[in-house]
Amino acid sequence: MKLRLFIFSASSSLAFFYQILGSFRPLNPRNFQWITGDNTAGYIAQLFFLSDKWRFPLAANPTFGLDLSTSLIYTGPPLPLTLVQKLFRVDPSLQFIGIWLLAVLTLHIFLGVLLGQSLGLNSLQASLFGLLLVTPFLLFRFQFHFWLVSHFLLIWALWIVVRSCKRERVSTVEISLLLFTSYLINSYILVMVILVLSYLLLKPQANPRDILRHNKGRVLIPISVLMVTYFTFDFRAQKATFLEGIRMNFTGEYTFYTSNLLALINPEVGFARDCTKGHCMFGDRKPPPYILENFSIFNWDFGGVQGNFDGYLYLGLGLVFLLLISLVLELRNLSKMRIRYLCSQYKVLFVYIFMISAYSISYKVSIGNLQLDLGDPKIVRWALSVFRASGRFMWIVAYVLLILTLLVLVKHLQKKGILTLVLLGALLLQVIDVGPALRERQIELIRANLVSIPELEKEDRYVSDWSKNKEALVLYPAGTTVGWPTMAYIAWKHGLDSGSFSSSRINYVELERFNARLKSMICDGNLPNSWLVAIVDDSISEFTDCEGFSALNLLKGSKFYLIPSDGG
Repeated sequence: MKLRLFIFSASSSLAFFYQILGSFRPLNPRNFQWITGDNTAGYIAQLFFLSDKWRFPLAANPTFGLDLSTSLIYTGPPLPLTLVQKLFRVDPSLQFIGIWLLAVLTLHIFLGVLLGQSLGLNSLQASLFGLLLVTPFLLFRFQFHFWLVSHFLLIWALWIVVRSCKRERVSTVEISLLLFTSYLINSYILVMVILVLSYLLLKPQANPRDILRHNKGRVLIPISVLMVTYFTFDFRAQKATFLEGIRMNFTGEYTFYTSNLLALINPEVGFARDCTKGHCMFGDRKPPPYILENFSIFNWDFGGVQGNFDGYLYLGLGLVFLLLISLVLELRNLSKMRIRYLCSQYKVLFVYIFMISAYSISYKVSIGNLQLDLGDPKIVRWALSVFRASGRFMWIVAYVLLILTLLVLVKHLQKKGILTLVLLGALLLQVIDVGPALRERQIELIRANLVSIPELEKEDRYVSDWSKNKEALVLYPAGTTVGWPTMAYIAWKHGLDSGSFSSSRINYVELERFNARLKSMICDGNLPNSWLVAIVDDSISEFTDCEGFSALNLLKGSKFYLIPSDGG
């Protein structure tokens, strides 16, 4: 039975994989030029991590970024994949990210089917539900953040909670495995999994004093151990003081990337919305044609404010259809007595959903194009900003709503024998709604002929000539987005540590200090002999007052050289 289910999940995931990634070329380990955007940082981080010695903590990656380096947890790729490559000494340049994404989709569908069966569906119905769980908001992430598509971990956590609510025994080993896997993949996913499992700690227990004998203990112990490990070893991701580590993680950027109250039904991503606050994904530029901006055949847009794109949550017409049917079925029998019963029976669940939703939406509540600013308490903003993209936490709410929807449908339609037809209709609607957009992306990806890391022959030749007795290639300014992937790749290619980096967690205070020290060393001619320094040509003007410095010296010198802004 489980084998047939896995074969179904794997074959279905191949279809989704082909549509969202445009082809099966990403499965070729020698092809990395399909990896773009933030994911490029993950591939480059992999090159340095796999070429480095073993360290503790396992995710440490100091050769990528030098004193500004961050843990692999903050850059990707996921540690379960990378550690296997490192253990077996696989060629660092080979990428298995495509295979990883296929595995993620397979596990997502597989666990979705198991979840459906636990909710009362038969095999066919559960299979349809597993396919429906591959939502537009999940597929959206395949365009940008490969490390955030591991929603199978959320489905797994929800499956554990559902089984526990049915009074089934919860395995400490299973929970520990889930938490450890989440820990090795992504910190956002880890915290979401902890939040889902924490619901078991909120439920009334038959004998609260005997906590270690019940499911609460089996959940609480692994969570406690993991949180101690996280804050002890990976919270301080850079070589900085403890206070600077806190400042780096608590950025004050809470409310930047929130969710919208209409996000569940809005297919428009919202890249083209107001960019005056400076944190649009594409700035003032139009997204590339292979980036989907709307996942519906109808191209509706119910509005949104700047930053809502990261809280994208569209369910698709099929799932919205199921949600509406469940609401109608429940509202038919709604009464004051029924409302009192629901509030009494599910008050913990309602509070749980409300708290997560409140954090996701923040106190800058957005409803379509309208934003209600309920103040800006700075202490609260800094305290909650360890996860600045709070809108992502609505994934939990979306999956919980889908579970509740299914429970209502099972209750009202299973005995009538029409639930299978309803689920088939929902899947058909989903394909009609989302299919054309995925097909359009596939066509544009084939046309685009993506190049993740451009080849710069001149710069490569300079590094080859000048890298003798050098240990690091340092880019000024550190943290620049101009040419950094290529320069980091060239550094790795020639056996140098990289002073250019990109990460989801950056200590901007230390970044400014590093750049100030580097500028001073360049002007004073006091660079370490082990460094080779590259200066982005946009920053050349900063050195016009430095004695004996000129662009001509850059091209002739032996310690630093010029990178054209256009990457040519």
